[in-house]
Amino acid sequence: METKYFYVSSENKGSWSYHIILRILQHAFPSYKILDWDVSSSKHRPLKPHLLVRATHGHLEGQKFPDTDRIPYFMFSGESFNGGPRSYPPLWKFHTVFHANEEHYWFPYFLFHPMVDSPLGVQRRGPPILERPFFLVYIASNPCHHRNHFFELCLKRHANGCHGRGDCYNNYAKIGGSWSNVADALTEYTFALVMENKMESGYITEKILNAYLGGSIPIYYGGGSFTKNIFHSDSFINVSDYPSFESCVDHIVDLYTNQRHVLDKMQKAPIFKSADIENDFYSIFHPPSSTSSTTLSRRYRSVVDSLRHTFPSFV
Repeated sequence: METKYFYVSSENKGSWSYHIILRILQHAFPSYKILDWDVSSSKHRPLKPHLLVRATHGHLEGQKFPDTDRIPYFMFSGESFNGGPRSYPPLWKFHTVFHANEEHYWFPYFLFHPMVDSPLGVQRRGPPILERPFFLVYIASNPCHHRNHFFELCLKRHANGCHGRGDCYNNYAKIGGSWSNVADALTEYTFALVMENKMESGYITEKILNAYLGGSIPIYYGGGSFTKNIFHSDSFINVSDYPSFESCVDHIVDLYTNQRHVLDKMQKAPIFKSADIENDFYSIFHPPSSTSSTTLSRRYRSVVDSLRHTFPSFV
């Protein structure tokens, strides 16, 4: 049988979403080979891609095709803000901040983590929590005031083994490179300070997942009410549960010095609130179910159906 091809291109760094977008295209057109139009040297490469993925980073990469080409596109944002669309509407808007209207497909940014392709991939690594040599680690390059202030409080209350290993408050060997490098470094620490740059509903990035993968107890701030609905409350410190940063830091230090048995229980607690929630978030890695009634699964079916409707000759 002759191989059939579907070509996708990106602009404004939409290629950063290919980890997710390519899976969606494979589910929509399972008999086609999905190729990156920008790098393909195939003789079958058309003059224009079949689909564009447009993101929010116009300052890094500009628009490749004029609006008059009317190439169907997905609008994608992995940030806490929206990007500018073309002069005509997208097929779908993918956003890591939750929007209640049906034209958006929301999924948390941690699904982009290259170390996790399924729920079974979310496994803690490293030694037991009571055998870890250091108290707390903070790795950040963006100097957000609330994150820096929280770390300052940690340093004041328990400076021993309290390390800044990013560009912000660096006082120990700096960690750089990939997300996997960060997760590996966290295996030495009891706590990982993983706060988002701002509080937005549903905006949950790789930070908390890095903490879990490194076997540390996340100290997390972000995501709004979604955080408690996704992650098991016994497995992390939710800064939003405390009346002040000071009271939260006091509790963390007390756990570390006087309640070590609680830390052991926290590390052994389930990561996700329930298996159903966990499987629902990772449904994007599997063909969409016709029976699931969850919001994510329903919208995912709508995305795949819209692709098939837009490109009927590929079905």
